[in-house]
Amino acid sequence: MQRERHLLEARVQERTAELSEANRALQAEIVQRERAEEAHRQVLRRLVASEETERGRVSREPHDRLGQDLTALKLGMQILAKQQPCPPLVRGRIGKLEGLIDSLMRDIHRLAWESRPGALDDFGLEMALRRYADEWAALSGVPAQPDIQSGRGPADLETVARRAAWITYRGSASSHRTGL
Repeated sequence: MQRERHLLEARVQERTAELSEANRALQAEIVQRERAEEAHRQVLRRLVASEETERGRVSREPHDRLGQDLTALKLGMQILAKQQPCPPLVRGRIGKLEGLIDSLMRDIHRLAWESRPGALDDFGLEMALRRYADEWAALSGVPAQPDIQSGRGPADLETVARRAAWITYRGSASSHRTGL
């Protein structure tokens, strides 16, 4: 009986050693996976940061270049309108073209802001969301006041929150414009 007990204890110790080794291997694998997941998160953060930097550049570049060109065009139209003699029909057409230029300038500004609002970089999420709320309220005629805690958060979280708010804003603004 004692011999059986010793054999059983030996098997228990052997199995315990095997389980301990398996546990160490699993712990090492967990650490390795956690490191890989952290590296993956870092790559995703850098990717999002790169995307946002590119969005900013892409939104600013056309805005600045086209804005300058349209401003020069508008000034040229104003000079033409002041030339004498300028028939009323020509002056009226110049006025319509100036209106078109103003509309294009607003559209370019809006598109640049929608791509990457400067307020997000300059003033943070709170200001960007307040501006969305103000625009939505003006469009819909429904007062809107976002409930936002003051202060800056991590840039990647502000970006994600701004995108989510923009998707919501754009969806409700589109349905309001189309009457849906």
